[in-house]
Amino acid sequence: SDTSKRTSTFCLPPLRRDLSLRPAPQPAMDAVDSVVDPLREFAKDSVRLVKRCHKPDRKEFTKVAIRTAIGFVVMGFVGFFVKLIFIPINNIIVGSG
Repeated sequence: SDTSKRTSTFCLPPLRRDLSLRPAPQPAMDAVDSVVDPLREFAKDSVRLVKRCHKPDRKEFTKVAIRTAIGFVVMGFVGFFVKLIFIPINNIIVGSG
């Protein structure tokens, strides 16, 4: 008897009867476009780049490989000399402590 008179404090909103698809609000479309447009431009630029690329001939490949090897050697010597200079400095700092 007492349970039939209880009212619920939790209320659901009324159900929407028409479930037709409506166009999204304009700010949402702007947000989507701001994400999609750069991706679309990136894809176009990437396709254009791949179409323009060509396989290097032996002469071009050799030139690039030699320059890359020279870069590795130079960076190796720079790292070696930096390490060579900082070993005594590190020993002085650590040794005095």
